[in-house]
Amino acid sequence: MIEFIRHSNICFIDSSYNPVEILNKRGWGHLSTEDVKIIAKSLSDTDIILYHHDTLKSDQCIINDSKNLLKEFKNIKIGNEGFEFFL
Repeated sequence: MIEFIRHSNICFIDSSYNPVEILNKRGWGHLSTEDVKIIAKSLSDTDIILYHHDTLKSDQCIINDSKNLLKEFKNIKIGNEGFEFFL
C-alpha cells in the first residue's frame, strides 16, 4: 500500500479502529491506528486524512483513538463531519 500511495499528496484512510477493535475486523478493508502509524512514518510528505463510517463510533472516538498519532505526525488530520480540505 505504501508504494501505491508514495507519490500522492493526500491519502484518505478509513481508520475506524484501535488495536483491540481491529482484531475482529481484519480483512474488512479497515486500518487500525497502528497501521496508520506505519504509513505516516513512511509517507511524511503525504497529507493523511483519517475518517470512519462505522455508525457505532463517533468522530470524537476517532479523535480519542488517534491522539498520539496527531501529536507525533504533523501530516495526519481527522476528517470529521464538515471537514474541508483545499487542494
